[in-house]
Amino acid sequence: MPPGTNLLGLLNHLTFVERANEVLEGCAGLGAPVPRPRPGRPAPSIRWALAHMIEETGR
Repeated sequence: MPPGTNLLGLLNHLTFVERANEVLEGCAGLGAPVPRPRPGRPAPSIRWALAHMIEETGR
């Protein structure tokens, strides 16, 4: 979390983390395709999507 984040910002972040964990727990495995791929393109794996989200969060 960035310095100066208030309590509401922290709670909002933790809510999104909890929801993401629930979604990942419901996946068949990290090699499974994402549920809603872009039309006309092959579906990336859950592993790829998770790594992409970690990379984007780190920016």
